[in-house]
Amino acid sequence: MKKVLFVQSSLGLGGIETFFVRLVKELNKKGVRPQFVFLYKKIINPKLLEQLEKHADVYYWQDLLAFSSEALGEKGRLMFPLSVSKVSALFSECEAVHVSNALTYLCAQRLAACLPQKVKCVFGIYHTNELAWGGNKLPVYEGFFRKKIFAAPPMFLFFNQSSVDKTAKKNGSPNYPSMLFPLGVDMPSNASSVKAILGEKLRLVSVGRLVEFKTYNLYMLDVARKLKDEGVQFSYSIFGSGPLHGAMKDRVEELGLEAEVILEGDLEYSKLDEELSRHQVFIGTGTALLHAAANGLACITAIENEKDSNSYGYFSELPGYDYHEQDMDFQKYKFYDVIAEYSLLDEAGRSDLSERHRAKSKAFNMESCADNFVVAFEDAPAIKKSSAIFFSFMLRFAICEVWASITSGEKYSKKYEHVL
Repeated sequence: MKKVLFVQSSLGLGGIETFFVRLVKELNKKGVRPQFVFLYKKIINPKLLEQLEKHADVYYWQDLLAFSSEALGEKGRLMFPLSVSKVSALFSECEAVHVSNALTYLCAQRLAACLPQKVKCVFGIYHTNELAWGGNKLPVYEGFFRKKIFAAPPMFLFFNQSSVDKTAKKNGSPNYPSMLFPLGVDMPSNASSVKAILGEKLRLVSVGRLVEFKTYNLYMLDVARKLKDEGVQFSYSIFGSGPLHGAMKDRVEELGLEAEVILEGDLEYSKLDEELSRHQVFIGTGTALLHAAANGLACITAIENEKDSNSYGYFSELPGYDYHEQDMDFQKYKFYDVIAEYSLLDEAGRSDLSERHRAKSKAFNMESCADNFVVAFEDAPAIKKSSAIFFSFMLRFAICEVWASITSGEKYSKKYEHVL
């Protein structure tokens, strides 16, 4: 495989987006040239884009259209016809395509319809809910999409076994090719020792989007208040932005935690390891947790959509690649208890915990991840070439979204908040 096309909605500042930056760098070393098509040009983080463009060719959906227009906005322009000549000129050597949700998959089908060659397809499942949300009765558009994709499935990449099991259970265990694909992080070569930051005050940190399904963003503030009431000396830096920011700011003030809890805003990816190394304990999920473990932080795993202040405990003690999904067969612990116990550890205890986290993180190294990614395409099926499926989906989607707005029903944007 010499060229692979990533079709992605945008390049915001998030764990999967920063993962792609790491991945394309590693793919270049293996002689694979990534190409990217972003559906939305306005939702692009310039710092990440700068890093991405060093290792990949970047294009935008609006530049591939048969005619130029500013009408309807970027989302509306997805409905415009593509220029076969433009798409063919840019992607005539493309052998494979990578997508990660319904919209990017359907757009990839449209791109493939403009190309003469067969194009293999790999679908990355980067959130357990991606093809597992919804109850017994799916929205019309989602039921239509699932029927189409499982009728002619791509190769699915699952980042852990929990995601495999839940996707199969929610969809009646259809047959499809799949692989386990633990996400990779760069192993820091100069990670500072935890000994350098020992002291009376604990330094806690979280990094991630402030979104509803990451419920720990709110209940950790109550945990912080209890730590303060019990006399534990600490600071808690929270990096990220999102719709929960306002509620979190109000809650910090309500609880009188302005001196202990700092809402830091977004953190530049290039400064992630440097900032993490200033702390002792990481609280959260996703690829930021993997970075923190690689830097030797004790990582207390949050559980997505968990309503109570529960954790699966330390990341280093969990088996396999699972660590933050609901309903796993792991013992749960109260966040306060784990943090309070950590505060009582001596230097030897903290150092031992730090090294166990470094050792655990090596299972997620970037080089192995890139190797798995390339292997996934060897047996991947060709994507179905179609424009009709996209438009059929979008018609159903528009009707359902309008109806949800009128009836206060659940919108597609809330799919990650489903409790599985």
